Amino acid sequence: MLFFTVFELVAALPYSYSEDLARTVAQLGALAHCSPEVISAWSCPLCKKLPLTNPQPFGLPDFNLSGYTGTMGTRLFLLFRGTEPESVINWIEDLTFEMVAYPHCEGCRVHAGFFASFKALRGQYFDRVQQAVSAGKEVVVGGRSMGAALAVFAVLDLARTFPEHVRVSYNMGCPRLGNQQFADWASKQLQIYRLVHWNDIVPHLPPRTLNYRHISREVFYDEPMANFSLCNDSG
Repeated sequence: MLFFTVFELVAALPYSYSEDLARTVAQLGALAHCSPEVISAWSCPLCKKLPLTNPQPFGLPDFNLSGYTGTMGTRLFLLFRGTEPESVINWIEDLTFEMVAYPHCEGCRVHAGFFASFKALRGQYFDRVQQAVSAGKEVVVGGRSMGAALAVFAVLDLARTFPEHVRVSYNMGCPRLGNQQFADWASKQLQIYRLVHWNDIVPHLPPRTLNYRHISREVFYDEPMANFSLCNDSG
């Protein structure tokens, strides 16, 4: 679980990096690993520290895909569950690197499995986002590891439909998602922050040798999570 302190941002961006919001997304993202029953009840010790209302889990159990939505103040949070910590090594060993065409930008290709998983889950949360936007809510999307991959595809999709309400995403340990054309295009759409801890292996996959590239705005934290660097072109 990630906890942050306040440091000066080194670059002025239209929607500046917020450590407070990153902390909130990280904590909410950790709770995405809980059972649907726990999420719905919102009564665990960490839950009680986060004033989230109307938590609603979603998922496809047969495919081990899940997440939840919930409201906090003027925001709707959309969180995707990441890879279980005890299964990260198996997930890495089973990871394939096939790319498919991405429909929204010319020449863009993305990881076939991540994109298929996003498309499978989209119908589980889209109506909730639409309702929140109709009520004037800002939508914040996040996740970790595989959940971060799903969050990026989700936020890009939602920003196309609700550009005034979907403008930022915070993701922890996001893998590379597509080729250079996709990375360049996605980086221009909205503020997507990739939080990376110094020794996390997941952001190094899939490998650059297979033409995978990261979207920009990496927020790199040192070992004790005491300092960060903002890297706009981080490959």
